[in-house]
Amino acid sequence: MLGLEDVSSPLPLEGVAEEEEVFAPAPPRRPSAGNRARRESKPDEKVLPAEATIVPSPQRPVDKGRSYSFDDDSGWTSTSSSAGSDDFESASATDTDDEEPLAVPLEPYGHKVGGHSSIYQFTRAAICKPLVGRENVFYEDMERLAPGLLPFVPRYLGVMLELFIFMEDLTGKLKKPCVLDLKMGTRQYGFDATPLKKTSQRKKCDQTTSRTLGVRMCGMQVWSNATQSFVSKNKYRGRQLKTEEFPRVLSLYLNDGNNLLVQHIPPLMQKLYSLASILVTLNGFRFYGCSLLLIYDGDPEVQQQYARKARPMHERHESMFEEAPRRRPSLSGTNRRSRSADVPETARARRVKGDVTLRIVDFAHSTSGQDIKFPYPPGVHDPPNLGKGYCPMIDEETGLALARFPPKHPKDPDMGFIYGISSIVASLRTIYADEAERRRAAGLGGLPSLPTFEHGDVFDKLFPPGKMDMGYLST
Repeated sequence: MLGLEDVSSPLPLEGVAEEEEVFAPAPPRRPSAGNRARRESKPDEKVLPAEATIVPSPQRPVDKGRSYSFDDDSGWTSTSSSAGSDDFESASATDTDDEEPLAVPLEPYGHKVGGHSSIYQFTRAAICKPLVGRENVFYEDMERLAPGLLPFVPRYLGVMLELFIFMEDLTGKLKKPCVLDLKMGTRQYGFDATPLKKTSQRKKCDQTTSRTLGVRMCGMQVWSNATQSFVSKNKYRGRQLKTEEFPRVLSLYLNDGNNLLVQHIPPLMQKLYSLASILVTLNGFRFYGCSLLLIYDGDPEVQQQYARKARPMHERHESMFEEAPRRRPSLSGTNRRSRSADVPETARARRVKGDVTLRIVDFAHSTSGQDIKFPYPPGVHDPPNLGKGYCPMIDEETGLALARFPPKHPKDPDMGFIYGISSIVASLRTIYADEAERRRAAGLGGLPSLPTFEHGDVFDKLFPPGKMDMGYLST
């Protein structure tokens, strides 16, 4: 076990070259240019402001004479008046074809810590990013085939002109958003990857904690009360981490610069157990390249209030998935709604102010198993010179995507992803035990024993100690 020798100071990552990025807090809704420049992993990369042109979708005609607006509650709404919302004025649909489309300026999202795609702030409650691959298709498949997973994904609001995908902003209401991006699974390349992409991704996994733990730190920002600034670590730092150093990543993330926020560990473990219990039922699903985001508000007043209200785990869990329908409009058109936008607020792991939110993101290369076909039909071959990225192929007869590299065990759930969750839980258990020992040694009385978690045996059944076959986890 790794000890927390001095939890009163920020925790360095031993054996990793220190090139700490420290930056001032970004305003919750209008991040400063200085902060935005630090969000990209490479120092020479910059995210520039963009512009979204809002015009009626050719696939979903608008009603004549009705105006449309994107409201501040992160939904696409239609009204009979021409009044717009605070964030963006409505555009009226008319019979003329030469009407100028409404251009909405997009500011770079201020709290992106990992990933390749640029993310933009659309409203105070919604973000958008370029639509990559079949991410919108997977969201819709998930609504139909895996509704139990919806509390663990951002609200999907729809697609605009097949260019941008819109979803809720998970940090919009936080004063000091602390974000940890964990790349999940023992395989990151999708079923439509080219051979060169597969080779590069396997090499990356084999050289990092993705192979040994099924999880890799891809980016992080955490608020430090000691320095009154955010501390960040990028994906290159994550690739350098050794297996035994991974618990220290979680320790740093759950540290306010002065103290370990140990009160978050039991509720977070329960959420992870609950998520794993759902994933294990999803036979055929693969979450290639997905990340697991951990988000909480690092504002000291918020955390002090949370610590005072923290209750024993068995009391908190009873209300974790209550029913309280709260419909939210979506971007999917005036008559069609995204079910993920309608999931009750309390069904989404019942957000408690200051609590750690858990969400799976980035579904560009995910599959439900029902949307792909393999092997290739007779006579179908890949074109030459596929390159290093992705090259999707569609079966003309069925319209399904052809899987160049199908899952190794297509009838089973995503064991690599679930294995990554088990590694996170084990690390949290180690951190909790080490902190309890530190407090006892300091005469502070230790910590209460961890509770009995619902679904707490899910990993023992899947990965029996001493009997797990690492070769079963697809790479």
